[in-house]
Amino acid sequence: IDEGANIQEYLKEMKQGMSSGEVTTAVTISLEKVLEYAQKDEIMANILEIVAFINPDRIQLQLLGKEKDKTAAIRKLRKLNILRNVNSEEYSIHRMHQQAARKNIPPTTALKVLSRNLLSLFKEKDD
Repeated sequence: IDEGANIQEYLKEMKQGMSSGEVTTAVTISLEKVLEYAQKDEIMANILEIVAFINPDRIQLQLLGKEKDKTAAIRKLRKLNILRNVNSEEYSIHRMHQQAARKNIPPTTALKVLSRNLLSLFKEKDD
């Protein structure tokens, strides 16, 4: 697969059996579902925008937004095997999923979402 391939091209090649190496059906389904959900769920889209550009092994829970807002989206991403628990305060994402998300998200978008989430954390502490 070409390194510059976006998620749709990657899925198309996987379905046609042209991808190098073995990729399970579960990965294909999870990537497709994530795209569907993210188009309908702004919070999930925001989470994907952030995790596309930060350390995939140690994603701090606080960076993903307000607790009450992100719980359902994180639960869906965990169910789809996109995010995995490292511990109670950190998650990880497989580099393949991160790379696929990164192809569709400009870094400036991720920075805007991240800065908005960080500002909301400081506002909560002040209240």
